[in-house]
Amino acid sequence: AAALLGERITLNAAAALALCSVGVLLVARPAALFGQQAAPLDGFAAAVAILGAILSSVAYLSIRAIGTREHPLVIVLYLPLVSLPAAAVFSAIGFVMPTPREWALLVAIGLLTQGAQLALTRGLQLEAAGRATTVGYLQIVFAALWGVLFLGEVPGPLTAVGALLLL
Repeated sequence: AAALLGERITLNAAAALALCSVGVLLVARPAALFGQQAAPLDGFAAAVAILGAILSSVAYLSIRAIGTREHPLVIVLYLPLVSLPAAAVFSAIGFVMPTPREWALLVAIGLLTQGAQLALTRGLQLEAAGRATTVGYLQIVFAALWGVLFLGEVPGPLTAVGALLLL
C-alpha cells in the first residue's frame, strides 16, 4: 500500500507488524529457524498458504484503490461470482453429496464468510491498508482458540507466546 497507493506507514503500525511477524514465526515454527522444535509443516501446504497471503494482499490493495466509490456489498459480490465457477470445476472431480448436517455447516460457513468479507471490505475502505490488515493476524489466535475448544488441539508454549505477541 505504501509503494502502490502512497499510504504512509506509521511507527506504531511498523512496530505492530514486527511483533506480529515474530508471533507468526513462533506459531508456525519453521524448521529452518527452529530445528528440533519445528512444527510439522507440509511444504506444499505452506506454499499454498503463502500464495493465499500474496493474493489476499492484492485483493486488499484493490479494495483500497477502489475506496468508497463502490458499496461494500458490490465489492463482496464479486468474490463468489468469480470463486463459485472456479470451485465448481475442481469440486466436480470426486464430488460427494453433503449430509444434512454438512449442508447446515456449509450454509453457516457461507453466511459467516459473507459477514466477515463485508466487515473487512468496509474496514479497508475506512482505514489505511497496513493498519486495517494488521488485525488480520488475530485469525491465527482465533484458529488456535477454536482448535483448543472444538478439536482438542493443545498448543505448545511457543504457540502461546506467539499468540500473546499477536494479541
